[in-house]
Amino acid sequence: MASLMARVFHNPAHSGLSAADISDNVPPLEAAQLHLGFAGDVYLQEDYRSDKFSIDFDAVRECLWRPFSGCPLIVTNLEAPITRNLVAYERKAYNHKSPETVLDAIDKRCFLSIANNHIMDYGQQGLTDTVDALTRRDIPFAGAGLNIDEAKRPCIVSVGSMKVGIVCAADPRFHAATTSTPGTCPALGDILEDSVVSLRNTVDVIIVALHMGLEHVSIPSRQQLILAEVCLASGAHIVQYHHAHRICGVVSNGHGVALLGTGNYAFMKKAGLLRPWAHRTAAWRVILDTRSGRVVNTVCVPARLDEHGIPTPLSMVEAKAEACRVRASSSQSIGEATRVLARARDCLHPGFLLINFYNYFSLLKKRGFRYVARQLIGGIRAQFGA
Repeated sequence: MASLMARVFHNPAHSGLSAADISDNVPPLEAAQLHLGFAGDVYLQEDYRSDKFSIDFDAVRECLWRPFSGCPLIVTNLEAPITRNLVAYERKAYNHKSPETVLDAIDKRCFLSIANNHIMDYGQQGLTDTVDALTRRDIPFAGAGLNIDEAKRPCIVSVGSMKVGIVCAADPRFHAATTSTPGTCPALGDILEDSVVSLRNTVDVIIVALHMGLEHVSIPSRQQLILAEVCLASGAHIVQYHHAHRICGVVSNGHGVALLGTGNYAFMKKAGLLRPWAHRTAAWRVILDTRSGRVVNTVCVPARLDEHGIPTPLSMVEAKAEACRVRASSSQSIGEATRVLARARDCLHPGFLLINFYNYFSLLKKRGFRYVARQLIGGIRAQFGA
């Protein structure tokens, strides 16, 4: 196990990965093919606007998942715990939660990853409430638990006659579970490799969903590419990233693909709190040949979040421009020099600098200098140290 991780880690060129071909049109379903849907972060609220209008979540559900026609499974990230708990776990810039009613908007085909930086916003009670709500509604999930064994346990779902195994994990900084404390499954190479290998003789398709990356940056870190390569080399068919609030590129090892950033798919926040690029989203579709187990097509159907945080279709011209942007991101993600330069461009964008200044200044007032210093050092190590 360790030899694979070490071999990939010491290969900064990532010669096992290349930019994947991406289509912006959904092809007809053919025999011996399986269409799998992927959406990014989903954060739903009852009263997120000042007028506190009533939301019909049944109508929201019909709108949200329409682009995934023909997909018997849709993998997405539940961005906030489902809880009414009023006591936040810690003082931070953003503590998110949602009431159980928002689950009315979740399609019966959905699988939810709960490995993210907000699932523990309201502590163990918030996590327990979430697990109970999803279990009551028979919504499959994975990625967090009361201890590390629960958190790293994969979920196996049936899709027709096939079995799909799904592994979910998050940046190790995001409340990683231990043998005795609750939290998320940490996205560490050895854990992910072991989880994928354990599923190979049990399921037909393996998906790894990872919540990590640098927020508001469209180019992955070296560590993200390393983990993607480890998962694909171990036998995963698809690796999905979310957390960056950006739609990013797609890379392939010739057999499977890694979606390097799937964006915000539904994000109900007060007007003005989302950066312009965070309104860009997409409905992703990965098509597998069920005979060979090989990914044969990756489809990105771009959309834009409206004033309610719900994805709406783009014009043909706008969709083509967004698809070109995704293809460019794919190319920039391969090759160390182009990747570093492209990440630096995003990090020096005034919007990126402004939102990070606001977030860290808010933390400084709430938690003090030492806490902010630790957060900055940890973030730099996570994003630029590998």
